[in-house]
Amino acid sequence: MAKQSAGSIMKSDNLEILTLEDGRVAIAFDPKKSVGVSKSGKSKLIATTNGNLSVLDFTVGFNAYRKV
Repeated sequence: MAKQSAGSIMKSDNLEILTLEDGRVAIAFDPKKSVGVSKSGKSKLIATTNGNLSVLDFTVGFNAYRKV
């Protein structure tokens, strides 16, 4: 994917939702960071929206994690 200018729509825990010049939406996060351990303790959260979020005219729910 070619590098494009982006505008930030929303930020959450180590997560940013961006609009690209061509109208597409991208989710960006730093995979080297961690935002803590899951409630069950079985995984380490890397990035999350903390549930569903309304973005533009749709809803996003996103979690990235590693098993502990």
